[in-house]
Amino acid sequence: AQEVIEIVEGTTSKIIHQGLPKDDPKVRRPDITKAQNILDWFPTVDRHDGFRSTYEYFKTKVGNLR
Repeated sequence: AQEVIEIVEGTTSKIIHQGLPKDDPKVRRPDITKAQNILDWFPTVDRHDGFRSTYEYFKTKVGNLR
């Protein structure tokens, strides 16, 4: 969440921590190994650049997201 907030220019948004739902997974460890092995797929965009590109895309489609 902090990485996304840093991308949005001029935002005054704050991160709000809330309790998790009872059925929420306690550990998240996304693993792209299966996609790499089966599909020979590897990410070509790093996470920060992906967040920035997504933000810029929606900014042009929806307007200022603040």
